[in-house]
Amino acid sequence: MPDQYDAIAALYGRMQDLPAPSIEQPSVEAILGDIIGLRCLDLACGLGRCSKFLLEKGAAEVVGIDISKLTIEEAARESTTSWPSSIKDRVDFRVGDCTIPLNLESRPFDLVFGAWLLN
Repeated sequence: MPDQYDAIAALYGRMQDLPAPSIEQPSVEAILGDIIGLRCLDLACGLGRCSKFLLEKGAAEVVGIDISKLTIEEAARESTTSWPSSIKDRVDFRVGDCTIPLNLESRPFDLVFGAWLLN
């Protein structure tokens, strides 16, 4: 299955140009509430758009997981080159399959987020 997502990794970035992100953002903000200082897990993080959003809203740390190695590499590259320094050091992107138990460190997450996990 990772190959399926690797094949569309380049196209996935175009999603941010569609209306969906601007429509979903107010709903996500209302549901999340205050996340200042929280440690967040972003499942099926893609290129890190939602990971960045969580950090901008005050998350202390975000771990983004996606099945596509190519997508994670691009997310990491984007976060280290164009994201503000105030947030880029607080994200950790990792390759992983969110449909099976993840082998993550024992430190708990305060919030688990998966905007496009069950599409």
